[in-house]
Amino acid sequence: MGRHTTTEDELLDGFLRRREAVEYDFASLVYLYPLYAVQVAAWLSPQSFYVQRLATFWDYVLCNVQPTMSEDEAFGVITQAMSVADVGQHELQSGYGKSIEGLAREIARLGWIASVYQEAGELVKEAFRFDDAAMRARISRWLQRGGWDIKNNGELAGITDLVETQLEHGDLMISTGLRKLDDALGGMPRQELTILAGRPGMGKTSLAWQIVKHAARTYRTVFISLEMSRASLMTREASSRSGILWRDVRAGRVDDTQRTRFLNAMRLAERDLGMLRIFDGNYTSAQIWQAASSTGADLVVIDHLGRISADKQEEYLEERHLLGRITATMQDMAKAMNCAVLLLAQLNRNVENRQDKRPVLSDLRESGKIEENADNVLFIYREGYYTGAIGKQPVEILAKKVRNGPTFECRITFDPAKFEFSDEEYVTWMD
Repeated sequence: MGRHTTTEDELLDGFLRRREAVEYDFASLVYLYPLYAVQVAAWLSPQSFYVQRLATFWDYVLCNVQPTMSEDEAFGVITQAMSVADVGQHELQSGYGKSIEGLAREIARLGWIASVYQEAGELVKEAFRFDDAAMRARISRWLQRGGWDIKNNGELAGITDLVETQLEHGDLMISTGLRKLDDALGGMPRQELTILAGRPGMGKTSLAWQIVKHAARTYRTVFISLEMSRASLMTREASSRSGILWRDVRAGRVDDTQRTRFLNAMRLAERDLGMLRIFDGNYTSAQIWQAASSTGADLVVIDHLGRISADKQEEYLEERHLLGRITATMQDMAKAMNCAVLLLAQLNRNVENRQDKRPVLSDLRESGKIEENADNVLFIYREGYYTGAIGKQPVEILAKKVRNGPTFECRITFDPAKFEFSDEEYVTWMD
């Protein structure tokens, strides 16, 4: 048998089936996660859709969804939109998983390809009519219109204006509160996913909590605590402020004055952290996105990667694929929300088998996908963990991947009695 040559009609049919699959997946995800509609409302117009009922669905959404809506309010709009357009839920089939940004970008891209196909047909007709002027005019309009990118829309000057405004207000990064770390990394950069990894007991949560406290003075900050409860975090903070251990308060080993001092420290912490929202319990990556979106967060800190739950479509994935999807979603969230994301992660046990226990990238659990998706990878290393040191001690922050700068080593000081880090004059640039 001779080789089958795909005809133009077959190619077009496959293209249209692809558009349908992507658009129905998008509608299904918007229904499942209604706050996504708030995030992507400005990205797509009804004209972006090939399926007419989905164009009607999205037109209703755009007319009724508001940026300040709660999840329940957004869900009401989406439900009504599906009823108006006679759209039901469908099994996901396009291969984009739950990346709402990926689906939105693909809808825009396929719409642009369709317009190219249509324009090319018109161009061929004008060529056959020997209408040179019409051909030149069409090509000129085509080039001026630009590409399909939903974030650029051919208006690159707008990005420059945005960056200029952010630079004027110092808003491209969020300070960690540690001067040496800020100088080396540039703070927590917006639209980037930063991994902070280390072995248990190294101080990851303490460092992340300190960054959260500093940021929450100025920025809307979200802390997703998948290990410690909100009460545990706040009692630890009160212990640090008052110098009184929570276990002593809980066991009744303090007098009334100490107890009052502890509770006053806790009340002051609640007042000082007014721009902080803490979410504890079990969360999938999609639920983390929803929680962060509901607050309009500038900084999202998640403790930690290994405790993020798989949703129904992810529960059968191998660990490396699951971690890859989670980190990709967190990176998408950083870009879509223009926020900084700090994701804590555990290291595998291989580091314990080496004489030099300073972490390297391969020590990340299933490191390939995590390293690929992260913009920055920081390791925290405390020699005192292995030597049994007590009191203040040096801690090394080892930056093994930095998207927009050189890698570095930064030494700071840790006070285990207060769970606090402070600056020390030590930075070594690696490249």
